[in-house]
Amino acid sequence: MNKTKRAALIGLGTIVTKYKEGLLKSNAFELAALMDISEGASGRLVFPNLPFYTSLDELIKNEEVNLAIISTPPATHYSLIKKCLKQGLDVIVEKPMVLKIEQVEELYSFAKNKGLCLNTSYHWQNGEEVKHFSEIFCISKITKIDIFVNDPYSNGQEINDAKIPLEGTWIDSGVNSLSLAKKWLPFKEFTILGYEIKLADNVKLPIYSKVNLLIDGVEVNIEVDWRENLDFKRSYVYFGDHKVFINHSEQKIYDGDKVYNFDSIPRLNRHYYNFYTSFAYTSNYEETEAIHKILLKVRDEYEKKNN
Repeated sequence: MNKTKRAALIGLGTIVTKYKEGLLKSNAFELAALMDISEGASGRLVFPNLPFYTSLDELIKNEEVNLAIISTPPATHYSLIKKCLKQGLDVIVEKPMVLKIEQVEELYSFAKNKGLCLNTSYHWQNGEEVKHFSEIFCISKITKIDIFVNDPYSNGQEINDAKIPLEGTWIDSGVNSLSLAKKWLPFKEFTILGYEIKLADNVKLPIYSKVNLLIDGVEVNIEVDWRENLDFKRSYVYFGDHKVFINHSEQKIYDGDKVYNFDSIPRLNRHYYNFYTSFAYTSNYEETEAIHKILLKVRDEYEKKNN
């Protein structure tokens, strides 16, 4: 195992438990240090024997690292990415990359000029059922995609305090859904056909979002709901009159009477395992720009309407 890079994990929320096996099994790097602004960050317990810091500057000063893995709230990404790149570190950042579209090109250009890798991680693309879908079906014949996401992040009316930094249903799960559709469509052009947004009672963030898009001539509908105390991800992909059901939560594809089963490993664990074990220090600017153009254009429109 040739682990020539040493990585720092920045941000130790509960999602870090899903990273563990992928980080430990990666051939691309060795996890060497941890950083979070909170001493009591829950993810710290996942790697109890690694050096821990509450300051990124102190970590960089004391540890020989050359890769930063950023898993912090989206609003912090821009400044952290910029700081890490300035220090000569390659960067992997959890989706969404940033919250302003002009920052996408700025940061990727900065990384390119310094000869560094900047990669935005879209974990849903790495599901076994997603990867195999493109092998089983002719994706060039897709005519419509419906994506439904439920997460238990509210009491029905108010977003849970711990989930407020995720920026609401559209930013958090819209980017996942768009990255899923990006596996099957080139994203050369898009039109926003319509949207419905319901804001939480406690913050001005969507607790429900339904967005209707036309991407490369294919209707793409994305509905995200945090109100029903469910954790359920599913898609319906149409090939004319033929409909295929993907149960992402169970990692299964249903094509009429035919069922494809892909994994017994928990869904998110599998996503990050596949991502980190296949990571090869490549930047993904074009993909990130295409996804964020749609993501942030929709966000800008509904924020303008609701302000």
